Amino acid sequence: MNKKLLLYRGLENEEVDRVTERIMEWASTNGIFLKEISDQPDIDRQSSEPDEERILLSLGGDGTFLQAADLIAPFRIPI
Repeated sequence: MNKKLLLYRGLENEEVDRVTERIMEWASTNGIFLKEISDQPDIDRQSSEPDEERILLSLGGDGTFLQAADLIAPFRIPI
């Protein structure tokens, strides 16, 4: 099964950058495709295959999580 991790980040700061770097390293080490998204056009529905598993990781606070939820809702991808 193909695994795809979508990453939605909150405010730009040193800590968010550091954690993002660690997530990217982890994904690469574990053979997981990682794509950073910022808006709905970034989410490519056409690339979703039947054996593809997608999940969105929201990195930030409550506001970031709510923005991510609005962004991903039409695609029915778990956060």
